[in-house]
Amino acid sequence: MSATYEDRYGLPLSAQGREAAEHYREGIDRALALSVGAQVSLEAAIAADADFAMSHIALAREFQYRGNIAAAQTSKLQALQCMEGVTRRERQHIEALARPSTVMAPRRWH
Repeated sequence: MSATYEDRYGLPLSAQGREAAEHYREGIDRALALSVGAQVSLEAAIAADADFAMSHIALAREFQYRGNIAAAQTSKLQALQCMEGVTRRERQHIEALARPSTVMAPRRWH
């Protein structure tokens, strides 16, 4: 039986290793606190598990917050390519954030 990992709220994660899950939790904690280091933690999660879609979509959101839309688009596409084996909740989360109307769409403010 494979190990299962959870996010900060006890919801299952599709991470393939403890290290990826820990870096993801840290990255999300930092992002939600508007603290430095979220990008580094999420990139470490991806380095530990390159197919961990939740880390990719979280990194996309972090890039979007920082105004790096090209990097956000790249991370979003990577998340969508890594959807095999994700939980239903993860799939819904990724799909919601990947919608052009909600995430990473250039906005016109006029």
